[in-house]
Amino acid sequence: MTVHKLIRLMMMVLSVGTFRAALAQEEVPADDAQLPKIADMVLPAAETLLRQKPVDWVVLKNDDTLVVEPVSPRPDTLTKMDDELRKLGNARGKNKEEQDAIKERRLELLKLQVSLIETSEEPDYTIETRQIKEIIYHEDHVMQRAGQCIDEGLTATAFELLVYLDRRHPNWPGYQRQVNRLLLKEAQVRLENNDPEAALRFCEELYAKDKVFAGLSEVAGQAVDRLVQAAVDDTDYRRARHFLGRLTTRDAEHEIVNKWRTELAARTTAQMDLARASAAGNDPAQASELVDTAARIWPDTQGLRDLHRELTTRYQILRVGVLELPGETSRDPFPSSAQERWRVLTSQSWFETNRFDESGARYRSVPCEDWEPDDLGRELRFTLRRDRADWETRPKWTSATLAAELSARLNPAHALFDERLAANVSGYATPSPFELTVQFRRPPLKPEALFRLPLSIAAESPELNADLNLDATATELRFRAIADGEHRQRGVRVRPEPATAKQRHVAEITEQKYESWEKLLQALQRGEISAAVRIGHVDLAGLKDDPRFFVLPYAQPTSHVIQIHPESLALKNGQLRRALLHALPRENLLHEELLPGVSREPVVARLSASPFTMGTPAANRLLPQPEYDLILSAGLAATARKAFGGTLPTLRIACPDDVAVSRTLDKMIAHWKRIGIEVVPITSPQERWDLAYRTIQFREPMVELWPFLTLDPAARITSLTPFPERLRRQLLEMERATDYASALQILHRLQSDLLIDAWWIPLWEVDDFCLVRRNISGLAERPVAPYHDVERWVVQPWYPQDQP
Repeated sequence: MTVHKLIRLMMMVLSVGTFRAALAQEEVPADDAQLPKIADMVLPAAETLLRQKPVDWVVLKNDDTLVVEPVSPRPDTLTKMDDELRKLGNARGKNKEEQDAIKERRLELLKLQVSLIETSEEPDYTIETRQIKEIIYHEDHVMQRAGQCIDEGLTATAFELLVYLDRRHPNWPGYQRQVNRLLLKEAQVRLENNDPEAALRFCEELYAKDKVFAGLSEVAGQAVDRLVQAAVDDTDYRRARHFLGRLTTRDAEHEIVNKWRTELAARTTAQMDLARASAAGNDPAQASELVDTAARIWPDTQGLRDLHRELTTRYQILRVGVLELPGETSRDPFPSSAQERWRVLTSQSWFETNRFDESGARYRSVPCEDWEPDDLGRELRFTLRRDRADWETRPKWTSATLAAELSARLNPAHALFDERLAANVSGYATPSPFELTVQFRRPPLKPEALFRLPLSIAAESPELNADLNLDATATELRFRAIADGEHRQRGVRVRPEPATAKQRHVAEITEQKYESWEKLLQALQRGEISAAVRIGHVDLAGLKDDPRFFVLPYAQPTSHVIQIHPESLALKNGQLRRALLHALPRENLLHEELLPGVSREPVVARLSASPFTMGTPAANRLLPQPEYDLILSAGLAATARKAFGGTLPTLRIACPDDVAVSRTLDKMIAHWKRIGIEVVPITSPQERWDLAYRTIQFREPMVELWPFLTLDPAARITSLTPFPERLRRQLLEMERATDYASALQILHRLQSDLLIDAWWIPLWEVDDFCLVRRNISGLAERPVAPYHDVERWVVQPWYPQDQP
């Protein structure tokens, strides 16, 4: 043995002997005070455990307790030391040095090195392990305090303590049980606070850790029972099945699962019986609604699938999600997109747009199967359709019916008088019940555009249209609109398909309003609706890749333009109009406000120099894009201010009730304010306005430009009075043009003049898309309108089998 090792061993023995003498005299190693008993020790508070230095308690055989710095190894310090000592008991060194090292280690394992807390003397001591009863670690204190907090409902403090413990020493003995107790307590607290969904989430987390934990099944059952009951009370059976399914995946035989399975199956059976009764009572609409509701309650019911297919095929209902319904109050003085959508759905026109492509609009006639020009275009001979297909909803028109319609529009004393039509038509005749000839004063450029007239006379006689569900003053000739609560509207065929029809089509359209696009998209995903008339561009890419849906682009983009009121006194000042034009950073407004977050590839929107569809012959491709020039617009505004005596009038702007458009308009108003022009939105359609944010589609610019500029649908000459003489003359020349090339040249020149003088402020055009579930067939690849050819759509049964 070396001298160094000998000295070290003597010091160690001396230290042990000294400490044993101190214990024999029952003295505290650090001072003369009495050591506290374990029964008198107080569990540290949570704040102390979390914020102050950690300590352990070493309890001696006589229950005296030493407060020491954390000992090592931990946990189970004594056990680990005994285990190591036992292993060294039979160890034999290969040489003298190894034997000495083993003996030295044996001596070390007979005592525990500790550092006392709160002593002014030497804090380091050694204690024979045989004198130690137990060691209560700092982590044990944290566990005990967390358990007390859980018992007292202080779950936030308990959580903080357990997180602290997990970071300090992961997998401490008993830690997982305390975590499980905390999860169960959190679930119980959520139930007491009437938040069963949050309670279920905690239960699910506990199920993943210990599915047989005491009390878990009872709390989870209470949470699911409340959630399912609330969903059933709201008739939201899909939500009820969702919560029931979450419990089933964790405990398929839970008593709450069995209870609601029985209840929902009974409700489904009752709905099926009612559906059968309605079908037998010749009420297919009610039968279809009832059986569809039954399928949404409990789709696994035996026999329901076959009954659902039979009744929903017989009476097909198309459920559509919308953000706006017709008839809602609006601040916009112009017809909303919902009103226009239902006007097209419920009415019949002499001619309607069938296609729209790079050549412009292409037409078809509902009442006529043929129309041929004669007398070098000065006469048009119409041949009416004699028969109807089963899917058609139109009345049986005769030449007398169309003649009566034409007569009303040519009569200045009639409410339907059309000055433009009267200026072109010189006479008409009815050679036979299914032939009509119309004479013109000069050959019209496109007679189909001239006769895009809504047919307001339903039928010549009741005998011809006995199969139409109409009254004497009916104007709805396709689908009849029926209000169905505050957030829903239905459209029902005015002519039901015959009972013998082999292939049935859409019999009813139900529009359901949602408060936002996000809510509408959720309804699509859940199967509450099967179509959306317009989809949010931010979700366009994802929906295109979704195999459940068709995403169809509309044939014509929507143009956004700021319209100038022709009677606005303030905007008769050209400098002010041009200041408004050049103050808008249109590129930024388009991508940052109107379409935020929408990828620029593929392109779904583009700046425009006129509101006419780009790429069509009507649009002047030589027009430059209006420039954003803040300095120029500020100078123009200053010039206009002088003309108004030093103060510019406040302008009022109309705007559709669209979230994205309103957001964009707010930014536009801010940009106008930067150059000193105050613009405020109107709050009522009856208010006077100077500007209007319009979203429109020009089908026939040569015909529609005049009514757009003058706000006069009749296109009267007197309505041109507010405009400069040059514009008036060009509009009249285009109206009287007899060849297409001349009219197109005038139209291009008009666009240039209107832009130079800022009689409108073109913004951009946006591609829009509709969405339908893939169980719907008969769709146009590029629909012109939301319900293009809807009479021919077929809705195949969609059975709600997806996991809610």
